[in-house]
Amino acid sequence: PNTSNVSLAVGIASLAQVSNVYSMEFDGGNNYIDIGNVTDLNNQSAFSTSAWINHSSSFSGNGPIYLSGGISLSNRFFIQLRSATILRVVVNGVGGSTTDITLPNISSGVWYHIVTVVQGTSLNVYLNGINQGGTFTIVGQQTNIGDNLVVGKYYDANYPGYDWIGYLDEIALWNTALVSYIR
Repeated sequence: PNTSNVSLAVGIASLAQVSNVYSMEFDGGNNYIDIGNVTDLNNQSAFSTSAWINHSSSFSGNGPIYLSGGISLSNRFFIQLRSATILRVVVNGVGGSTTDITLPNISSGVWYHIVTVVQGTSLNVYLNGINQGGTFTIVGQQTNIGDNLVVGKYYDANYPGYDWIGYLDEIALWNTALVSYIR
């Protein structure tokens, strides 16, 4: 087991609805979870994320799962479902990197488990335990984010409507690269 979990002080700025299946429901409006400034991810050359996702049939794309760094183009980190077949992972440390990963069709109303693993200049993305496209090369290292980590909302006024619509569950962050993956 991985014992390097990031300890988080969770603050909910605008409470997403807790559904009867114990997940968080986001309606694409002002629902999001503000985790605060997760300093354990600053200056990390290795970290991992995990989330169960289930988007609504009204989801049209560009839904962020994780976002940090606010509107600053440097030091930004986010994971975003761009469409039913594209997952975007951005690690904008020194030099920055944006990677679009082609996924099998992500159907609405179905639960999927997404894991990202960053180690040095390598990025691996897993969907339901299956590596999606091998290892991607990224540029730069995650530096001091300096802003809060937000779940379910892209909080840049220049991009209205970039909000998650559907459910998110079991969101997790590690300040290490996961070496074994169990779904």
